[in-house]
Amino acid sequence: GVPESQINLAIVLKMNDLFGLYGIAPVLLREEDVSLHDDSAVTLREKKVSDLKNRVEAIESLERVVLFSIHQNTFSDQKYHGAQAFYAPTEGSQKLAASIQNAIRMTIQPDNSRQEKKIPDSVYLMNHISCPAVLVECGFLTNPGEEAQLLDSGYQKKMAAVLVSGGLKEFKKLMSADEVGGTALVGISKPVIKAHGSSDAYAIKNAVRQAKQYVSSGIIESIAENIDVMRLDAPSHAAEEN
Repeated sequence: GVPESQINLAIVLKMNDLFGLYGIAPVLLREEDVSLHDDSAVTLREKKVSDLKNRVEAIESLERVVLFSIHQNTFSDQKYHGAQAFYAPTEGSQKLAASIQNAIRMTIQPDNSRQEKKIPDSVYLMNHISCPAVLVECGFLTNPGEEAQLLDSGYQKKMAAVLVSGGLKEFKKLMSADEVGGTALVGISKPVIKAHGSSDAYAIKNAVRQAKQYVSSGIIESIAENIDVMRLDAPSHAAEEN
């Protein structure tokens, strides 16, 4: 089947486009399905350790950052299904995970009774960073029905939209206007970033950075492909317990 890493990346790239609609220019740790290990790493274990340490270093080098880590779950019993958000032991992480878990339940998985949960101590990356962070297991690849959904590009767009919308409520409380620099104006043929009249040098720098990323990422073209995904209708029935 398709490796988990490819599904993770596909959802992340769709989230990247959708965040752009809100004037947020994410920093992606990877934009293609490759390991981030050092060239000196030889064995599989060395490459894994190096990859994780390089990810932590990259995250810690950024200012005022919020981490979204996207994964897929597996289990020996095929009956288990449903997405779940895990939170790091850092300030703001639990509320962010709760908002995402609620968005999942209210949109694409109304029968999902899972609750947000603290990340285990054994997960290296999430326990070696200082920023707010969530890890989302989008579903179980060992469940045939859910695996088929996760392999579908249309479902991946829906999942990306739900994760973005669920995260925005708490995300905006954690990020200042200066950090994003300004808001993107959509519905036009060229990227335009509208900054606040009282923006300081730091905010202007980030507005320029955001505009540059818009040009290089082709976000205007992506908007046309993804805008329909944002029109998800909440289910009319109450969520049921499994």
